[in-house]
Amino acid sequence: MPAPQVNSIDLSKALAHPGVVRIATADDVPGDRWVGQIKKDWPVFVAVGEEVRYVGDVIAAVAAETPRAARAAAALVSSTTRFWNRRCLRKTR
Repeated sequence: MPAPQVNSIDLSKALAHPGVVRIATADDVPGDRWVGQIKKDWPVFVAVGEEVRYVGDVIAAVAAETPRAARAAAALVSSTTRFWNRRCLRKTR
């Protein structure tokens, strides 16, 4: 099954939106950003170069003066992804 990988994250339009205070990404998390109930195998933020596992994975979090400004700015965060097939990466004998 193809799995998308984050190639880039563009915050420029979101940062320019009125009312935005800060935008955090994986680069802003000090230390370990992996969590999990049984095994720490899920990133709090998906970083550039990492695989996206589902539609709800977080690539950025927006802090703004109002919830409305935060939602509007979040919609302006853009990312590019590349799809690759896990089967193609398996070792063959």
